Amino acid sequence: MVTLIQVSIYGLVLWLGCYLISRDLSSWRLRFAGLALISYGVNVGLMAFNLSDSLAYLRLFLIWLPPIFWLGAVIESMPEDKRIGQRLQWMIRYGLISLAIGLVILSITIDSLILPLLSGLIDGAVVWIIVLCALMAMLFTTLPIYLTIAYAPINSPKRLNYLMILFSFFLAGSYFLLILSPILNNILILWISADLLMLGTIIAVWDAMDAGESLVPDMLRSFTSSFLMVVIVVGQVLLIMPDASDTKFLLILMLITTVIVVVTFEIPIQNRLDRVIFSRFPAIRQQRKDLRMAEAITIRRVEHPILTDEAEFIRYTRRAISSYGDLTKLATSPLTHLPIIQQRLAQRNAHDDTLERAKELKALLTESIMRLKPNGADFGTSDEWRYFNALYFPYVVGLKPYSLRVFVDDLDGAYRDALTWFRSQVPERTLYNWQNAAAMLIAQDLRERK
Repeated sequence: MVTLIQVSIYGLVLWLGCYLISRDLSSWRLRFAGLALISYGVNVGLMAFNLSDSLAYLRLFLIWLPPIFWLGAVIESMPEDKRIGQRLQWMIRYGLISLAIGLVILSITIDSLILPLLSGLIDGAVVWIIVLCALMAMLFTTLPIYLTIAYAPINSPKRLNYLMILFSFFLAGSYFLLILSPILNNILILWISADLLMLGTIIAVWDAMDAGESLVPDMLRSFTSSFLMVVIVVGQVLLIMPDASDTKFLLILMLITTVIVVVTFEIPIQNRLDRVIFSRFPAIRQQRKDLRMAEAITIRRVEHPILTDEAEFIRYTRRAISSYGDLTKLATSPLTHLPIIQQRLAQRNAHDDTLERAKELKALLTESIMRLKPNGADFGTSDEWRYFNALYFPYVVGLKPYSLRVFVDDLDGAYRDALTWFRSQVPERTLYNWQNAAAMLIAQDLRERK
């Protein structure tokens, strides 16, 4: 019974973690939330084994991976205009990942080298490890609360949601102390798992709401496909190997992991396989990619979105501008249902399908952004240029002004002047504010154009 519960929790947590990451491979919020769930699932899987003393100590370090990744998810969930600088944010992202990798390496080192040398002092080492775990639990469960409350807008309707979610996060963090007890309560595991699954689901809901996408059909398809494949594959193993052993249990966990990863990441895996298999047939490769993209868009797309709410319309416009270079994200935007999109498609006798609507929306955004440009030179730094510069160069041109990988010497003309101006005269938070203000103008322009 215990093994069945642990296997079920492992499968659910692993699936949701992989699903969050696969929803948007470029979203750091979804990455951190998914890694938190996956690392927790790994710890649940380890609980089912009869670990030796040294491996048990190894799990004491691995168990800190979920709060590290949840901290990253909380930071990435902050409002865009309240975020820290891009360079500092980049350092935090990779710093958290480096900390997680460091803990894994440290745990392996302690398990293989240090613990054998401390065999005579093992009781004292256990006491210090417990104290260290308690201090880390306090840090990683309270710091996200203070950060999010500090950065959440005072008048934002999501402020209460932040507090409630982080309160649940704080309660979930308490298991790091309780789990050190020699008696492991299965009810406690179920409660913690339910709390983490709820947090992961809320992150998915937030992402779908921000993008104006439909969540339930896509989530249901992914869960059903993963569940059926796991039952089919694991069921055969249970029929062939009815005896209970650690080897059988490990094989079951490996099969569950393989099936869930393959099903949830089906589209990127297929795209990469096509690059190899159809390397000499680019037309076939592109057609297969377009078909898979159209299928994914059909599931996530809202058929009849309501675009009368001004605040939501501005948010959708801001999201569409941010996704300017990604047709897949543009295709799921509710703005593709604007009447002007259908009219423009009819005028040029184009097919009224998902990809054509996304292309037309991109062209429409380009025209609206270009209407912000003052007459005259190619580039200017006066106040009348700031909204155009804030949208045109980062999104239409694709210039990343604060990226460490972009060098002034690699550019010329207006692009070089723009990069120098952004870095020397425009703070990152100011750029965010300009982009939000410009998005409001673009949204108004889209409403008025017929």
